[in-house]
Amino acid sequence: MKLFTVHKEPVYIHTFSGIAFDLLNPKPGMILIEDIIHSLCLINRYNGAALFPYSVAQHSLYVASLLPQELKLHGLLHDAAEAYVGDMASPLKKIMPEYKKVEEKIFRVVADVYGLSYPEPLEIKKADLAVLSAEREQVLLPSYGPWFKDFPSPAPICIDVISWVQAKEQFSFQIQALLKNRS
Repeated sequence: MKLFTVHKEPVYIHTFSGIAFDLLNPKPGMILIEDIIHSLCLINRYNGAALFPYSVAQHSLYVASLLPQELKLHGLLHDAAEAYVGDMASPLKKIMPEYKKVEEKIFRVVADVYGLSYPEPLEIKKADLAVLSAEREQVLLPSYGPWFKDFPSPAPICIDVISWVQAKEQFSFQIQALLKNRS
C-alpha cells in the first residue's frame, strides 16, 4: 500500500515569517530561527493529549538542560524540523516512512545552517529519551497500553506548567545566546 504520492513540483507550506517553504526541497535560505522558535512554542507534544499545554519548545529546553555546553544548541534544535512538518506521534512516524524522509531532509538543512552534526550525537538521543521518560510520568495520565519503546530512567527534572509565551521567551533567549556566542 502506497501512502504518499511522488511530487515533482514544489510542496509549499507557509511559515510564521511568511516564507513559502518547500517541504521536498528545503534550502538554507528558507530556514529562519524565528520560524523555528515561534512554531515549536505553539506545537503541542503527544497530539495534545498532555495534562496541560506542553510544547515541543519546552521539551527541547529540558533536553538541552541535560547536555554539556557544546551540545546545548543541538539539544534545543533537535526537533527543529517539526517547525515545518509538525510533531507527528512516533508510532505513526514508524508506519509513514515518507514523512520520516521529509523530516530528515529538513533537519539536514537545519543542521547545516546552524553548524550541528548530522546524524545527531548519541548524547542528544539519550537526553531526549530521558526527558520522554520524565514526560511520561509528569505530563501524561497513566497509560494502559504498550509504549513503542523501552524507557531509560526519567531525567531528574520537574516539568512546570508554563504558557506558550513563557516557553517562547525562554527558548528564544537560550537559542539567541548560544548563537551569539558562536559568532
